This record gives sequence, C-alpha cells and structure tokens, in this order.
Amino acid sequence: MEPMNTPLLEVSNLSVDFKLPERRIAHAVRNVSFAIAPGERVALVGESGSGKSTVANAAMRIEDPGELSEESRVVYAGQVLTDMRESKLRLLRGSEISRIPQYSNNALNPVQTVGAQIIEAIRAHRKVSKDEAHDRAVSLLQDVQIPNAATKMSAYPHQFSGGMQQRVFIAMALAAEPKLLIADEPTTALDVSVQAEVLEMLDAQVTARNMALLLITHDLAIVAGRCDRVLVMYGGRLVDGFRLDAIKHLVEEGSVEEIFSGGAHPYSRDLLASLSRIDAEADNAFPSIPGSPPDPAESIIGCPYRLRGCAFATDACSEELPKLTVISDSRRAACHMADEVMEENGEQHAV
Repeated sequence: MEPMNTPLLEVSNLSVDFKLPERRIAHAVRNVSFAIAPGERVALVGESGSGKSTVANAAMRIEDPGELSEESRVVYAGQVLTDMRESKLRLLRGSEISRIPQYSNNALNPVQTVGAQIIEAIRAHRKVSKDEAHDRAVSLLQDVQIPNAATKMSAYPHQFSGGMQQRVFIAMALAAEPKLLIADEPTTALDVSVQAEVLEMLDAQVTARNMALLLITHDLAIVAGRCDRVLVMYGGRLVDGFRLDAIKHLVEEGSVEEIFSGGAHPYSRDLLASLSRIDAEADNAFPSIPGSPPDPAESIIGCPYRLRGCAFATDACSEELPKLTVISDSRRAACHMADEVMEENGEQHAV
C-alpha cells in the first residue's frame, strides 16, 4: 500500500458537549476521528442532527462550538487548533481554512453590494490595494460563473437569485486562496437543476485550486463521483467510512458502483437504500429509515442504531457500544455485525 500523505487536517477523539437547562448535558459528538490529506475530497454524511456541522464548527472553533473534551485534538498543517488563541485562529480562518455555511445566502449583508463584501473578505487576509482587491473580486465572480461580473459588483444580494447568491458566497470563501474548504450543505434551498450547476462549479474550483474539501451533506446522491472518501455519522458518532477511488487512506477501496452497493454498517446500508432510484416501480413508497436520531441528552447503552429497528441487531448490540474497528487495510466500521452486513452485500472481510 502506498504511504498516506501527511494530513492537512487531523481530528482526533473529538467530543463536544452542550449544557442544557436543568443541568442536562447534550453529547452532540462522541470520539470522532478522521484526517484529510492535501487536495483530498472527503464527504461527511448523515441525517440532520447527527452532528456533522458540530464537527466542522468545533474543528474551526466557531459559532459556540460547545465544550470540547480534554482528549479532543484538532491539528491543521502541524498547528494544534484546540490549543490556539482566538487571535491566531482568526488569521487561519478564511486564509487557510474557509467555510461555506448552511443557508449561506442569509449570511450576505443585505445593505452592502456584493462587490464590497468580496473586497472586504480579500483585504481581511491579503495586503492589497483597493484597486487590486476590486480586480481580484471581479475575477472571483468570473470564476464562479456569474455573467457580467464587473457590472454585478455594484448589485445587492436581493438582486441575485438563490443560486447566484450561493455563487457569491463561494467567491468570498475562495477570496484568500484557502487550502481547505468546508462546504456545509452548500446546495440547501436550491432546486435540483441549480444544485447541479453549483456543485459542478464548486468541483471545478476545488480542482483548479488544488484545495482539500470537506463536503457536509445528508444527501448521498451528490457524493458519488465528487469525493475520495465518505465518513458516515450517526448520533454523534462516526460509524463507517468507505472509499470512492484509489487514494490510500483509512477506508474501503473500490469503484463507485461497488461501494454504493452497500455499507459495512447497517446505517450506511439503510442510507443507501433510502436513495430515490429512477428504475424503481412508480407505485413503490419512498424508502425511509424509521424513527429519529437519538436524543444527545439521553444516555443509551449499546448501539443507538438498534433503536431504529436495525435488521442486524443482536443481544450484544443492546449491551455494548461497538468500537470503530478495522474491516480491511483501508476500511473501518463501528458495528458488531459488520461481517454479516458485508456478507449480505456480497463482500468479504479482508482482515
């Protein structure tokens, strides 16, 4: 196996708690570990409430990330972010690590022109003149495929469609040439055709700039063909990881067709089964996972997914929380029954 690139971002044992009324504690994220290599594209997927955005916020220590455990450690390019002062973190955010938040069109200032907002983002991280920043902003709008970019510099956000507002925010995220881009549900509230256009444009920019990408989404359909690896979260835990191409890093190798035929964890398998298919019978009900993700404030013994009617659950699943264990040289999953899940998918346990 080829040696793994030195990680650009390394998250180890990340646990995040939030204090609730009546001295209750919400365990939003528990012991999540993963790494992203330079130029690598990683998708973090799971249902709403599984802790995906909390992981990203905690890694960047923004938006009240909650209380991190003493064991939590986030390292970016050799720098330990979990021990870093806020003043130094501000220098990294935007310039080295940039983020596209959910509903990013709501993050645009309605009383400033889009040009002024992009120029502000550029000059916050680069020592350039106003004229240089203006020219750079026009170039960025062109990069994200906004027509008549020079003219649109003087327009306000409300004069753009939702898709064009998203492109403006992506331009702002790219302003300082970051090495890692975190895209948190970057196509939320956009219709399907606009989603495809925005994702294709984002793919092109990530490739052109050789950035690493952490794509956070609940929609597995947008992951295929866009990412190198997929990390599946359930109830604040990383339950499965699987590869989509040949970069040697942590998880299962194989073609998109092979991987999307089934996961090593029942939750991954059920997520894949819940995707809409164009070859499905017209009168079939949309497949779905019953129930809801676990309440992070509740203490659950054993595997939380058994409470959703897991088809593979056994007595062991109600007694012991499965650990994230190695399935093969490049794959891992947190499931007592991973062998049986893979066998039903027609796969072999390699270790």
